[in-house]
Amino acid sequence: MKKLVLSIGAALCIYGMVVFPVSGQSLDTSALNDKMGSALDTISNAVTEATSQMNLTAEAYIGKLFPSLPAHFMVGLSASTTIIDMNPLKDAIVTGGVDSASVSGVPHTLVLPAWAIQARLGGIVLPFDIGGFVSFSIPISGLSIDLSKMSDAQIKMIIKNTSAGLDLRYAILQGKGRWPKISLGGGYFYVNKNYTFAIADGDNSLDTTFTIKTHALYVQMQISKQFAFIAPYLGARALFTKEANSFSWDAHIESSTPKDYADTASFGHNFEASRVQPQIFAGIGFLPPFGQITLGCQYNPRLNLWTVSVHGGFRM
Repeated sequence: MKKLVLSIGAALCIYGMVVFPVSGQSLDTSALNDKMGSALDTISNAVTEATSQMNLTAEAYIGKLFPSLPAHFMVGLSASTTIIDMNPLKDAIVTGGVDSASVSGVPHTLVLPAWAIQARLGGIVLPFDIGGFVSFSIPISGLSIDLSKMSDAQIKMIIKNTSAGLDLRYAILQGKGRWPKISLGGGYFYVNKNYTFAIADGDNSLDTTFTIKTHALYVQMQISKQFAFIAPYLGARALFTKEANSFSWDAHIESSTPKDYADTASFGHNFEASRVQPQIFAGIGFLPPFGQITLGCQYNPRLNLWTVSVHGGFRM
């Protein structure tokens, strides 16, 4: 997990590096805002993709809570990470005038992790199940990471996170006999993430905050088939989002005439059909008695983003 967090910091810090011009005489605020906006959009997409994998089970339908013996339910933990190719962004920053040496240490890929406590209850009488998840920062005040080893500059990052979701699936096939389980469903989740950076290079400094707030609605279909204690699965999802993202920064540039700069910007959109995100997900579940371990992957062809996930917990 530490390596994942460090790669987040390394990737985002390259946007802050444009605040420290080689001459130390001036700051191109327009260029900085462009880079901040690009970073925010990239992070927001990745966060949404990772969160959409949070409440996953290998079984397309877990069975009924009542009437059923045993009652069917599960509770456990989920973790996922979305992988982003950083090379185009690094190239754009170098083209914008940043020394290539400043970004040489940044990884070629950015991995944005997510985690959650998840639970799912079987339906009552009818063949459906309901799932939910919640995730929050540990500690609540935010995770503080020192990234100074990655640069000559002094860099600190704080991550705050709150996310939660709920979904319902209805089984059109319950997996009886040789038939697979097939479910149709939909759900909602909310994400509120905050990344704060404090960067100091000599007498120059930059404080930056990225805020991501996303509401997501989705519909999905999933098919699975259990063979002994193994259950492969395949599914597809259509994701609709409403976003209210923002960034703010303030900088101090030391020179013959010290200067202070600050700015803020907001970006967002409502639920729009033109912005629907298609997702294809698949994986395999291992279902020992009273347990479940699921390994999964997801691909968004519109954004060309891959997400991998692991889920584990207790089940009946």
